[in-house]
Amino acid sequence: MLTSCRWLRVLMVAAFACGMFVTEQAHAQKLLRWKYRAGETLQYELVQGMKQKLYPGGDAPPMDFTTTQVMDFSEKIESVDPQGPASMTQTVTRSRFKLQSPQGIVIDYDTASGKKPEGMATMLQPMFEAVINKPIQMKITERGEVKDMKLPAGMLESINKVAGSGPTGNVFSEDFLRQLSEICVFPQEPVSPGSTWKHTVTTKDSALGQMVVTNLMRYEGTENRNGLPVEKITFSTQFQKPQQQKPGTVGIKEQTGGGTIYFDAAAGQIQESINQMTMKMDITVMGRMMNQDLEMNLVLKPKASQP
Repeated sequence: MLTSCRWLRVLMVAAFACGMFVTEQAHAQKLLRWKYRAGETLQYELVQGMKQKLYPGGDAPPMDFTTTQVMDFSEKIESVDPQGPASMTQTVTRSRFKLQSPQGIVIDYDTASGKKPEGMATMLQPMFEAVINKPIQMKITERGEVKDMKLPAGMLESINKVAGSGPTGNVFSEDFLRQLSEICVFPQEPVSPGSTWKHTVTTKDSALGQMVVTNLMRYEGTENRNGLPVEKITFSTQFQKPQQQKPGTVGIKEQTGGGTIYFDAAAGQIQESINQMTMKMDITVMGRMMNQDLEMNLVLKPKASQP
C-alpha cells in the first residue's frame, strides 16, 4: 500500500510537471519585427499574374486576356533611428511586361533589353521612363508601417498619362506604392499560434473613388520552409465597396482576396509573400458597358543581397 501511494505521488508530480511544460509551450509568444541595418541593400522580385475575362455582351463570346509583369526592385537602408523609423530608398530596377490577347501576344517588353518599346508597347514607355531607376524615399517602422513617402518629381503625372486612360485608374498612385511597401504590419504585442490582428488602409483612385481595405491577419506558428524556420501568417482581405465610383467607368460588383506570408524572424525579413485577388466589375470600353472577371496573383520574394 505504501509503495502504491509513493508511485501515485510520483505520477502526480510527473503529470503536473508535464502539464506545466505544455502550458508554457502553448503560451509561448513571439514578437515579430522587421530588422533594418544601415548600409544594407535588399533585392526583391515581384511577379504579378493577371487573367481577365471580358464579356462583350450579345452573342459575342468572352475574350480572355493574360498579363504578366515581373518587377525587380531594391531597398537601400540609408539610416536607422533606434527611437523611430528607418530611412530607405526603394528603386524599381527592371520591369518585364507581357500581354496576351485572343489574337496572340500584343506586348512583350523587357526594360533591360536595351531597346525602345515597339508597337503597342510604346504606350507604356512613359510609365517605364517614370518608374525605372527612380528612387522613392520613405520612412518605415520596425512593425512595417510606412510613415512617410516622397516620390520623384513628375512620377505620378507621367504614369497617369498611361494608367489613367484605362479602367484601372491610377494604378501606381502613392497609396498603391505605400501598400506595396507595407508587406506586413505586425501588431504591437507578441503573438502566439492563433493570434489575430487587423490592418486597415484607405486609398483613393481616380476611377474607383475611395476604397477601404482591411487585412485580417492570423499567426499560424513556425514551420520549416526551404530549410529555414519561418513564421507563417495567413490573411484574408475585406474590401469596403467604394462610395464615390466615377460614373460610367468602373463598377465593382464583387471582390475577394487573401494569401500567406512567410517571415524569417531571425533575419527580420520576408521569405515569401503570396497574395490572390478576384474581382467582378462593370467597365466601359469605347462607350459600351461590359462585364469583366479578373483574377490576380502577386508573389514577392527576396533576391540575393548586394553590398
